[in-house]
Amino acid sequence: MILYGVILVTCLIIAFFDYKYQSVPLATLIINYIAICYLIGNPGLYLGVFIIFYALAKELPIDLLYVSLIVYLIIIGSVSTIHIAVTLIFSLFYIVFSKKKKISFLLPLEVILMSALI
Repeated sequence: MILYGVILVTCLIIAFFDYKYQSVPLATLIINYIAICYLIGNPGLYLGVFIIFYALAKELPIDLLYVSLIVYLIIIGSVSTIHIAVTLIFSLFYIVFSKKKKISFLLPLEVILMSALI
């Protein structure tokens, strides 16, 4: 239960910072990712932490890593189809109606993660 709370709080923080500042605190991102990997229970996913550090060092977007994590959650069936449909619709509206030139996909991805937990 504490793990779900940690993931939910870090999802909210990441979504806020991504929406407001287009930048996410590294510690929050790492805690979020590790907690999700622990929840899933696949030790191979912990290699994503190195990918996060590499992407941040090279100033690459880390959205792709979270997209792969979401796809993995969908494949193993831990996310219901209703949650997927609702959050994908939200993500589509967010992307289409965003007035920002550079769109980060972490906000919609964190919404998908939050809905998967609920």
